[in-house]
Amino acid sequence: MPADDADKVTKIQIHNANKGDVVLEKQGEAWKLTKPVEYAANQQNVKSLIDNVKEIRVKRLDRHRKGPVRHLRPGRHKAVRVQLYKDTSKAVDLYFGKSGTRGR
Repeated sequence: MPADDADKVTKIQIHNANKGDVVLEKQGEAWKLTKPVEYAANQQNVKSLIDNVKEIRVKRLDRHRKGPVRHLRPGRHKAVRVQLYKDTSKAVDLYFGKSGTRGR
């Protein structure tokens, strides 16, 4: 995510099949948790989340490999999915599975 786009994020959705969904929305200048309950979000934690998304880099793709790394790809139904929106359009859509060697 480009650094200048991070300031334009208005909504964050986190889906975890095992723990449920979390939705954060920017209302004015403040962030608010809107799902599973409505509550004021910790502003510093949301800022850290957005700042860290800017730093995610893909070092290597293993899509062509079969066998041992297959267990690191849990499938979309089991992965933790993080979506960031700018206004109503999706800016970032990430899936996180198990971690392994070499940063996988």
